[in-house]
Amino acid sequence: MIVVEHDIILAEPIESEVFEHDIACLSNDMRTVTRNGKPIEKKLELAGGAYFIKPESARELMRIRHDKKIVYNSDAWIHRTCDKFGKWYKYKSQQFKNPEVGVTIEHNKA
Repeated sequence: MIVVEHDIILAEPIESEVFEHDIACLSNDMRTVTRNGKPIEKKLELAGGAYFIKPESARELMRIRHDKKIVYNSDAWIHRTCDKFGKWYKYKSQQFKNPEVGVTIEHNKA
């Protein structure tokens, strides 16, 4: 199954190689970061934006019990799982940000 959030656009074709992994993260987000005091545009991984997941990995995500203390959101679980067991194909899709609307939600704000 490929899961895609509403604000993600396809940037490249998805080859069959992606489907060989238990989970594959497929998207990125362009962010302005500062390097040596200068702002630069950089593509950062966006795990929950679009990903391929096989049924067993999806069941593992669903096994997280509601009565357990949750220490991070599902995007973080997807990111960590791609890092550990999956593969990144972050150039396959990209987050689309409408400058008139902004983003739907700001994540991880303290």
